[in-house]
This record gives sequence, C-alpha cells and structure tokens, in this order.
Amino acid sequence: MKSLQLSLLLLAGALSVAPQIYGQTNVTKAPFGKFPDGSLAEIYTLTDAALQIRVTTYGAHIVSVDAPDKSGNRADVVLGYDTLSGYLADTSTHMGAVVGRYGNRIAKGAFTLDGQQYHLPINNGPNSLHGGTKGFDIHNWTAKEIPDGVELTLVSPDGDQGF
Repeated sequence: MKSLQLSLLLLAGALSVAPQIYGQTNVTKAPFGKFPDGSLAEIYTLTDAALQIRVTTYGAHIVSVDAPDKSGNRADVVLGYDTLSGYLADTSTHMGAVVGRYGNRIAKGAFTLDGQQYHLPINNGPNSLHGGTKGFDIHNWTAKEIPDGVELTLVSPDGDQGF
C-alpha cells in the first residue's frame, strides 16, 4: 500500500533571509483547542526580531502573521480565527489553510493516469476542488519542532478520496 507523506516546513520569514540581522527564531507551543472527540489541536508561535507567525496543527492553518510595515507599525496581515472552534465552525472560507491535495479544479471529478481512470469526490459544481470533500485543511497534522521553526506532517493513504 502506498501513501503520500506531506511535510510543511515553517520558518520565520526574516530569519531565512538574513539570520545575521534578525537572530534566531523562538518557537513555542500551546494548546489551541479540543476536537469533538477530545483530541487536541496545538498552536506554534515562531518569533524573531521582525516577525511573529502562528500556525496550528489543525489543517496547518496559518493563524496570524504579525509584521511591520515600512514605518515600523506592526499588524496581523493574515485573516484567521483565535480559536479552534472558529475554524471548525467555518466550512466555507478555509482561511490560512494549506491547499491540497492540489490547487484548482479537476473537471468532472475524474482524471486518467497511466491508462487508468480515477474518480474523485465532487464538491464544486460538477468538479473536484482542492483535494475533495476532506482536504488536508481539515486534518490534524503532526508537528515537530526543528531549529528555527516547526515541521508539520500529514500522511494521506493510497486511495484516499480516489487519489
């Protein structure tokens, strides 16, 4: 059985551009909320001298990016929710989510690969959009702290939603 393992590395942006100026990234972890089954989503905060990025294990959603403008005034430049319940209640906007399994539409929810036709869930008129009805944005990813960041991982088993 084949599976697809996806990993998303998130590093504070300024650090990757000029670590000698911005210094190391501080990474902290906290609870973000509980799912109906009682399992826990976590939130990671990555902070360096220029940016603060918050990402949750739920859907690998970017919750916030606090960044300065050219005058040094700081603001959150990402739309997101402060709690897991906000994301669970919103089933239409997918704010800050990872697009997956693919970006865009697959016409009529079908494609042919190596002579074999595959059928996918339809969730956008007659098409399959961004990975179907159970996209990567509604799974709780596994997180691991790495130097200056966090690595989020999700395994999608072979055949998951037709893929």
